[in-house]
Amino acid sequence: MKRVLLVGLLLCGYAASGLYVVRGNEQGVVRWFGRAQPQLVGSGLHFGWPWPMGRVDRVNLNETRTVTVGLANADEVDDSDFLKPPAASRQSEYLTGDKNILHLQISVQFRIDDPRQFLLQHESPDRHLQFLTQSLVADVVARSGVDYVHPLGLNALRQLLTSETRRVAAIQGLGVLVEDVTLADVRPPVPVKQAFLEVSNARAEKERLMSEAQTMSERLLAQASAQASQLRDQAESTRAQTLSAATSDASRFNALIDQFDGSKESAAQVREMTMQRLYWSTLEELLPKLARQIYVDDQKPIDLTIQRRDKKP
Repeated sequence: MKRVLLVGLLLCGYAASGLYVVRGNEQGVVRWFGRAQPQLVGSGLHFGWPWPMGRVDRVNLNETRTVTVGLANADEVDDSDFLKPPAASRQSEYLTGDKNILHLQISVQFRIDDPRQFLLQHESPDRHLQFLTQSLVADVVARSGVDYVHPLGLNALRQLLTSETRRVAAIQGLGVLVEDVTLADVRPPVPVKQAFLEVSNARAEKERLMSEAQTMSERLLAQASAQASQLRDQAESTRAQTLSAATSDASRFNALIDQFDGSKESAAQVREMTMQRLYWSTLEELLPKLARQIYVDDQKPIDLTIQRRDKKP
C-alpha cells in the first residue's frame, strides 16, 4: 500500500512539473515531442506535457540585445602579433575602397520579433546575425574611402548599415528586428596613427579658417550693406532738397513771368525791382568773400555805382 501511495505521489509530482508560468513581458514557444506548436503562449499560468515530452522556451520580446563585431576594446589592437593568436589582431580590420586599413568596432542592437523563427530556424541566431553584420560592414567599407569612414560619413554609414542589416535579417528569417547598427569605434592601425592624427588636425584647422573667413565675410557684407543704406538715405535726402529748391525756384520764376505778362509800364517796374533784388543778393554773396583791400585817393571822387539807371528821354 505504501508503495502504491509513493508511486502515486511521484506520478502527481511528475505531472505537476508540467505547470509553467509565462511572465507579462514574455511569450512562450511550446514543443510537444520536439515539434513546436503553431500558437504562442501568452503570460500567465499554463499546463503542458512534462519533461521530456514537453518543453517551453520563454522569450522576452521587449528586451534589447546587443551583438558586437570586432574587438571589444580597440586599444588592444596592435600589429605586432607577439604572443597572440593570429585572429586576435585581424578580426577588427577592414579594407576601405582606397586600399587603407581601419579597425572597426560595430554594435548591433536588436529585439526578438518572431520567437518561432528565432528559436527554430537557426541553431545560433545571435552568431548568425554577427556574421551577417560583419559581411555587410566589409562590403560597405570596401565601397567607401578612408576619409568617409573616418570620420566624415559615420552618420550616413550608420543609417545604411542599419537598413541593410534589418533587410537581410528579415530575408534570412532570423526572427529579429534590428533597431540600430552603430560604429562604436573607428581607429587607424598603430603605425599610421600619427599620420591620421595630423590629417585630422589639418582638417580641423581648415574648418577653423573657413569659419573665420565666413565670419569676416558676413561682417564685411553687413558693413557694406550699412554703408550702402546710408548712402541711399543721403542721396534720397539730397534729391528731396534739390527737388524742393528747384520747385521753389520754378515757382518764383513762374510768378515773375506772370508779372511780366501785364502791361508795359508794370513790366518795366517789375524789371527794375527784379534787377535791384538781384543786385543786393549778389552783393550779399560777394562782399563776404572779398579778401583784398583797395586804397584810393581821398582827393578824387569815386564812383561806386554798379547799377545805373537809364535816364528817361
